[in-house]
Amino acid sequence: MANFAYSWGTNKIALKNLYNRVLESQFILREGIDESGSGFTRTGDYLLQRSLLSSQLTGNHLLSSVSKIKLDWGLNFSNIDRKEPGYKRMEYTDSGDGILIASIPSSGSASGGFGGNFSSLLNENSYGGSADLTIPVKWFRDNNKIKLGYFGQYRKRDFSARNIGFIQSATGFNNDLLKLPQDQIFDSKNIRPGGFIIDEGTNGSDKYDANSLLNAGYVMFDGYLTEKLRLGIGARIESFSQKLNSTDNSSRALKVDTTYLNVLPSANLIYNLTEKASVRLSASQTVGRAEFREIAPFSFYDFNRNVNVFGEPKLRQSKTTNVDLGYALYPASGEAFTASAFFKHFDSPIEQQLDPAASGRSFGYFNAKSATLYGIEAELRKTLGFLGDQFSNFTFNANASYIKSEVKVPTTVNTTGKRPMQGQSPYLINAGLQYTSKTENPSSVTLLFNRIGKRIWVVGNVRDPDIYENPRNILDLQLSQKFAKSRAEVKLNYSDILNNKAIYYQKPKGAEPNAAFDKNTDHVNIADRFGSTVSLSLSYTIK
Repeated sequence: MANFAYSWGTNKIALKNLYNRVLESQFILREGIDESGSGFTRTGDYLLQRSLLSSQLTGNHLLSSVSKIKLDWGLNFSNIDRKEPGYKRMEYTDSGDGILIASIPSSGSASGGFGGNFSSLLNENSYGGSADLTIPVKWFRDNNKIKLGYFGQYRKRDFSARNIGFIQSATGFNNDLLKLPQDQIFDSKNIRPGGFIIDEGTNGSDKYDANSLLNAGYVMFDGYLTEKLRLGIGARIESFSQKLNSTDNSSRALKVDTTYLNVLPSANLIYNLTEKASVRLSASQTVGRAEFREIAPFSFYDFNRNVNVFGEPKLRQSKTTNVDLGYALYPASGEAFTASAFFKHFDSPIEQQLDPAASGRSFGYFNAKSATLYGIEAELRKTLGFLGDQFSNFTFNANASYIKSEVKVPTTVNTTGKRPMQGQSPYLINAGLQYTSKTENPSSVTLLFNRIGKRIWVVGNVRDPDIYENPRNILDLQLSQKFAKSRAEVKLNYSDILNNKAIYYQKPKGAEPNAAFDKNTDHVNIADRFGSTVSLSLSYTIK
């Protein structure tokens, strides 16, 4: 990280740079019994190299000390480079006599999960620029503002992948080779007639290039209509085009070329009841756009979820209308109580679903016709000094939401004719208790709790019911101690202390989908413990 800034008079120019590079290596060994009742051993050996380069040049200028007109501008560039030099997957199954046999196809094409090696290259450049002009006006009251500006961004991505695997030789295959352990089975001497054959499984859809261009302009008014009533109102106009070039598995050209023009209004009205309390009413329209990965026909096998994930070139953008009514009270420094009610209407929301046509378990993307969501939310942050001086260093905070979402579906898919939105929980609960000593080198203890209601993990279809994620409790603890006149700090983090099991399940077809998880009747897709994590860190600030 390297940041530079230069100021003169009423002007400032800054250059911010960040370079991040990560090497990640992961080996997963999975043993168990599959849906047919057969024992298996599966492994995934994963290597990932990724880097991010980001540079921003910004300027802030007061154009006139009389008119107080301000100009802010920015130019930015970023590069994402992602390489998977090798993702090796393997499976052994129990032959019935306690001997593990490698699952290498005896005919047809190689399969990525059975002795496959996947590699990929992704490179993306992003170029952007913005300019914002702030003009003080005396409409209604002094010190109000008109703001207008522009934002543009161009992204260019190139992606390619390769799939290589093994199949059994068509003639004279030696079945004893299937009994060899993973570190011996694909030795070079076994790649021969009568042994294994390397098979290229790369498809035309495993390569694509894509680009997008966003041009947006906005104008808004922000100021007080009366001494207590503040209004922010404006509109944003966006032109967005997205292109992608690839081929399907029959080597026919596949092109995506879409352009959208959107006018997105917003309004925010705040009334200050007192110096510490206010009421807010806001409304806006926003859009949701598919990422390159979501529209690319490329299919990828996700070992962790044991599914193939692929894009949908026909995805459309979604549009959301938002309305929010809220109350906020700030009784003292560092304390707050807020409550709000909200409503959202989604036109063509993007969701992930089970593909009914695919062999095996595959996830894809689609546009639901429409959806609605409404709910209430409350948040409290309060120091505990009112319980006595001995509690003055404690702070309690909590927030909770109740949310009702609904997507209409055919009764052949869901007997009720409706379901919640994919990924949307009916409730969220967060709570925390923090202790911080009031000393030159303060000690701190923070305990955090989180729980979400059951939510649809992947949308089902006529053949397969929705897959739900069951609720689980998450408890985190952090201990910290500052020293060296608070310049240095050591932190101990203990994450997911309870390590509750994550369960992804389906209700039997025709069963009540809103009923709680029943381990005796529901079909468990994945039951996983992510594990607790303990980390220790040390930081020092040079002043």
